[in-house]
Amino acid sequence: MKKKLNLLIIGSNYGKYHLRSSIKSKKFKQISIVSPNIDKKKIPKLVNKYKRFQDAIKNEEFEMLTVATKPKIQNTILSFIYKEKKFPKYIF
Repeated sequence: MKKKLNLLIIGSNYGKYHLRSSIKSKKFKQISIVSPNIDKKKIPKLVNKYKRFQDAIKNEEFEMLTVATKPKIQNTILSFIYKEKKFPKYIF
């Protein structure tokens, strides 16, 4: 049996599709999602929620990362991950 991964999703517009599929798959031990306006989104209680990607990256242990944001923001996120040395096993 494969080990279940922890998933971090950054971005909640396109990210909500990743979230929905991830929950449905039941292949993740823990799922977290980041969005500046996360309080306005309907997110299941079993999902950890963050307003700032920096907080999520520092506080969560994740093996898989989904970055569902604009390219400029993607660059900022990946630079931060590199600086913090929190490299996931998979990036989408």
